[in-house]
Amino acid sequence: MNARRYCRSCSYPLVTGNSCPECGRVFDPADHRTWRRRPRSDWHRFVLRLGFVICLLAAFGLLGRERLTAMAHQGEHLRIQRQAANNVLPPGTVIYTEDASHIATVRGDPAYRPDPFRPEIKPERWHRIGRDFGIELRDQVRSRIDRYAVGGVFGAERTSANGHTWIVTVAGGNIFPSDSGTRLVHLAWRNFEPVGWASGARGSGVSRMGPKIELTPADRLTLFAPETDPSRADRVIVPYELNGQNGRLAMTLRDGGSLAFEVLDGPATLAP
Repeated sequence: MNARRYCRSCSYPLVTGNSCPECGRVFDPADHRTWRRRPRSDWHRFVLRLGFVICLLAAFGLLGRERLTAMAHQGEHLRIQRQAANNVLPPGTVIYTEDASHIATVRGDPAYRPDPFRPEIKPERWHRIGRDFGIELRDQVRSRIDRYAVGGVFGAERTSANGHTWIVTVAGGNIFPSDSGTRLVHLAWRNFEPVGWASGARGSGVSRMGPKIELTPADRLTLFAPETDPSRADRVIVPYELNGQNGRLAMTLRDGGSLAFEVLDGPATLAP
């Protein structure tokens, strides 16, 4: 037995033939480059295996770092998306009021403040401070991704009649003068498409001002927190009070993310 020859792969003693009986590696007895003079020690095997594992982990680290970073960014996007889609105030919460009795109730509450927009337009008005979320959305007009503020006083998933799901958010009420001498109260809203875990996925965003509620100088309007309509997945209901009379506005989601407005009941009038 010539114990001076050992397999280069498994260190098995090579006695006869031209292949290792243990692992099958081919060798040439006359060519010392195809076999070893000494078997590998256990320490040698350990070092080789450890080096292989380190190289493997390093390769996975280089390949996976970008993917892990992208997954972390997408996870943060989905966290903000969930928060914006679960932003519903208790029913009956005042979000905008010009009524003296309601102003007396909310005055001093840190969740409310006087409306600083267009102070020259009377009467005095207060609104609830909304909860805004910064999120990346795809602009439908400019076809690029930008960061936008969504949320405010309402946010919930709604699905159009044809099955298109959007997250509907309402920022609150804003007041503007009109050419006829009346004033208009708008509800500002921004809707966006929810996305999943696909890396870099961002939904389209749509925003407008509306509905436009037309008011005379003597009118006093209060808007209450929007509510999801339990009977229709495409609709949001906004209860209101105008000069002491109660009513409801409806905001109905269209396929492309915009909203249609109507007065369901009560004395409110929408401007064209």
